[in-house]
Amino acid sequence: MYKGFICPVCRTGKLNVTFNIHEIPYFGEIMESVALCSGCHYRHTDVISLQEKAPVKYILKVEREEDLNIRVVRSSQCKVEIPELGAEITPGAAADGFISNVEGILNRVEDAVMTSIIPDTRQTRPANGDLGDLSDLSPARRLKGRKKLTSKEQQAARILDKIRRIKEGKEKITLILDDPSGNSAIISDRAEKVEGRRREDEI
Repeated sequence: MYKGFICPVCRTGKLNVTFNIHEIPYFGEIMESVALCSGCHYRHTDVISLQEKAPVKYILKVEREEDLNIRVVRSSQCKVEIPELGAEITPGAAADGFISNVEGILNRVEDAVMTSIIPDTRQTRPANGDLGDLSDLSPARRLKGRKKLTSKEQQAARILDKIRRIKEGKEKITLILDDPSGNSAIISDRAEKVEGRRREDEI
């Protein structure tokens, strides 16, 4: 652990940084970094391959419930897309890298949708990853007495219902990872891999 860095957010707290090495089958060794501020609790994570990697794009058709367990490595430079949901996780300085799976990606989209319509709700996702009643956007149970949903809430309800059906294996999606650094991967022999290309916005 490295201690004593000044937090880039609050400028007063101390930033503690830890590094962990993971061996990912069919991908190689990666280093996961976690930075946590002792003051404002700012947190940032990233993953970096310890081997030189070419720009890469992965495309995975998620077609059944078992596909939710497919492992995903995403660096902070990777753009994640799910076209069927109109969802994107964009790269950038504030973006997190992570080691997760397909269900974990869907959970992140689910959380983002919930936050977008109810920003003041401070909910913590349970350890099992299930939002339970939080995913029910009916006026009676989720919006507490509101008789009519706004167009934004209706759209959110449709996305959340689609995510629920995907998790139940009733709908199919396409998961796309596009990483100019080559530090991302979908660990499955069913994932299409295209190397040596950069995103259009990188050219």
